[in-house]
Amino acid sequence: MACSTRKSTELFLFDQPLEKFTGRQLPTGEEVLRRLYSFGCNLKSNREAVVTELVEVWVKARIPTMEIRSIKVKLESVVKKYEKLKINRKGSTDTQQAKEVHFKNELSRLFDISHKDALSSMKNKEDQAFLRDQRTERKMAMGGVDQELVRKEMMRMKKLARKSEMAEKEKMAKAEKFATVDLSDSSSPSSGPSSQENSPFRGETSSQVSSSPRSG
Repeated sequence: MACSTRKSTELFLFDQPLEKFTGRQLPTGEEVLRRLYSFGCNLKSNREAVVTELVEVWVKARIPTMEIRSIKVKLESVVKKYEKLKINRKGSTDTQQAKEVHFKNELSRLFDISHKDALSSMKNKEDQAFLRDQRTERKMAMGGVDQELVRKEMMRMKKLARKSEMAEKEKMAKAEKFATVDLSDSSSPSSGPSSQENSPFRGETSSQVSSSPRSG
């Protein structure tokens, strides 16, 4: 998708683009979107940069997150909704306005990238309370942060993300390879016996045998 390389100064539905996350609270959906468009473009590289910054905030809060790949998918989904609303904004109908209000309300809440078992796996009661607060009233804020711990955790997550991407690529490569083999086999002429007498399958013609699904 083509877009200007200049930084945006105005955003549809929202305030000015966000130059950085505060780091005191976990970002809302609106803050994530505003941070993305501060780069001027909804490009893959910009989305990845925002995801990295977002994960770093959650690591500082000591809250387990979902896989980076899943966070990227979540962000892409929000961006698609936003872009669709922006395209249809000229048709200022009641339905369009209702969709815009609903979207803004959704993004006013926490952009939740926590692991599905985050609360049960967290041992620190204060960390648990902070996550619950960020999902609801959002009155709490983070205090001091162990930067060395954050650095190590970010390195660990990036390593896991690389392994996950490599595993996904290998899986896709194997699937393509098997698909090619199956296509080649199905297009090959049958070399089996041409008479029913010689067929190892009783009561079936040779043409029926050659079209039977493979076992194993």
